[in-house]
Amino acid sequence: MKVIDGTMMSETEGSEDDKKEIKNLIDKSTPSSDSKFCLTKIEDEAGWTYITANNKESEFLIKYSSCMFDTSILIKFFAKIIDCKEDAAVIIDYEGSEPIFYVAPVNENKIRLIYAHDYDLFLNDDVNEYNRSDYKIECDIIIDKKEILENFYNIFYPFTINYNLEKAYEPMFNLEKGKKYLNEIKAYLEK
Repeated sequence: MKVIDGTMMSETEGSEDDKKEIKNLIDKSTPSSDSKFCLTKIEDEAGWTYITANNKESEFLIKYSSCMFDTSILIKFFAKIIDCKEDAAVIIDYEGSEPIFYVAPVNENKIRLIYAHDYDLFLNDDVNEYNRSDYKIECDIIIDKKEILENFYNIFYPFTINYNLEKAYEPMFNLEKGKKYLNEIKAYLEK
């Protein structure tokens, strides 16, 4: 499994402990093939980014600090779904809290997608008393690659194109990289 740790204000490889904890989390969950996953809105305010998402069961927020985490890393992670051949995860930085996306190939057209977070654990426990295998899984689904990438593109393209680095609060967003990965997604969707 490849783990991209974006919590260090740059893209680094995750540790062996990261991989083990994420594997333990994944092993505790069973994916649904009849559920949906949809990103509906993205907002960036004063250094915090909130992505509204929903599945068949609930609506939830994907939250990270745009001062601590480069949005282009998340866009790159989704672009990698195009040629997904191995398990991969990205660790996002919510200023100490570290939500994750995980993806694994199912077949040529489908992937398993998990979004899990420690928002409540981080607020209520000592940071050292839990690990990623204790995270709350908001979504664990088998989904068509084009379906998820089209939804992702439709939310992130206008967000990226309209992103104003001069008005953003201490932005970490590498816009050129973000646009590059969005163009890869667009090319895939137009095939």
